[in-house]
Amino acid sequence: MLPEYYLEKIFLLSFEEKQDIPTSYTKFNDVASVNNRPDVLLAKYLTKTLTEEEKKLFNDWVNSDPGHRALVEALERNNMLGQQLEDIASVTDDSIEEDKKLLSLKLLGEVAATPEVVRPVRSRRTWWQVAAAASIVALSFVVYKQFDRPVAQSTNIVSTQTQMPEPGTDKAVLLLADGRKITLDSVSNTSLNLGQSVASVDPAKGVLTYQGGKSNSELIVDQHTLQTPTGGQYKVQLSDGTIVWLNAASSITYPTLFTGNTREISITGEVYLEVSKNKHKPFLVHVGKDQTIEVLGTRFAINAYPDEPMIKTTLVEGSVKVTEEHSNSSVKLKPGQQSQLGHEHITVANDVDVEEATAFVNGHFYFNNADVPTVMRQLAKWYGLKVSYKGSIKTSGFRGKIQRSFSLDDALKILKRYGVDFEVKGNEVVVQQSK
Repeated sequence: MLPEYYLEKIFLLSFEEKQDIPTSYTKFNDVASVNNRPDVLLAKYLTKTLTEEEKKLFNDWVNSDPGHRALVEALERNNMLGQQLEDIASVTDDSIEEDKKLLSLKLLGEVAATPEVVRPVRSRRTWWQVAAAASIVALSFVVYKQFDRPVAQSTNIVSTQTQMPEPGTDKAVLLLADGRKITLDSVSNTSLNLGQSVASVDPAKGVLTYQGGKSNSELIVDQHTLQTPTGGQYKVQLSDGTIVWLNAASSITYPTLFTGNTREISITGEVYLEVSKNKHKPFLVHVGKDQTIEVLGTRFAINAYPDEPMIKTTLVEGSVKVTEEHSNSSVKLKPGQQSQLGHEHITVANDVDVEEATAFVNGHFYFNNADVPTVMRQLAKWYGLKVSYKGSIKTSGFRGKIQRSFSLDDALKILKRYGVDFEVKGNEVVVQQSK
């Protein structure tokens, strides 16, 4: 379990831009010059790039508060953190700006002791913003204590058990055409006996891979279904090279080999797809009986959980056509757009937060002005919870990221900052407004 000190730091690093950080976290940044701000000075101190004038400013700041000195000493003890910052600062070629950003994300992994994850959607921060964000995070606890945002009186999560539900893992069940079920996270052989189709599984990485091949009129093509339970996630590479990530409580049904003039699959729950390009065989995704998505080759996310108010399709790259089956109305999406289907009516939202729609692929929850029920629905599927509410909940506006690898206790501690309390009994969580 992570100390509350570091939970606060990790949560604040999630804010993409400085103006998104709550006022109570930024009041100390009233210095006119960017280079004289405490957050930037701290980043330069850790990378040994302070000028003589900046050293004086930095020392004045450190000596102005015992908490500042304690924080600097704690960061100095993390040698890997300093090395990562130096590595970032040493890179100056604009052509590898993305590598600097990825390295800065690795820095977060060193501070938080969280696993490194693959990020198909990358941040657009500049280097100085990344360094500043890292040090803002490091300073956040001191600032938090000094300014006006109160901490709830009850700082612990009420629990009637010694161990809370664990975060989800890579696990799924493969349903074959003959009725057999294979629990993929417990198979002993990497090669699967699937009749005429060839597939392999890597339980350690949570990946099921089908081998492609040429269509054969004598080849029997089966329909398989991959299902993730509550608290599970998995990735499958289909026979055409298309890759699909499944979030918890989701499924995908697909042929073992794509024949004919189209490639068709069906999904439930939440998935992210990177479709292999083939202009001669359009790729069709059926979402229940309500929606069909047609693509040639693209990257997009679908959220079609039955407990969500609408089906959302978010385009990351390429182009897709989304059709509402009952009225046969359709829309074409451009990157950054999202179709929203509810009550047989489809609309398009522009300039949506793509990272929010793909967060589970990157290993975290991402909230952008979310209300409590929205947050808890995501936690419920990942931690296997039954959520109920006591009284009215007025809190809203959750913003930021929480690592999916966090324990439930750590995740709830972060959410308590927004004025909600939790009572945990086994896998049941009661949510109420803080008093």
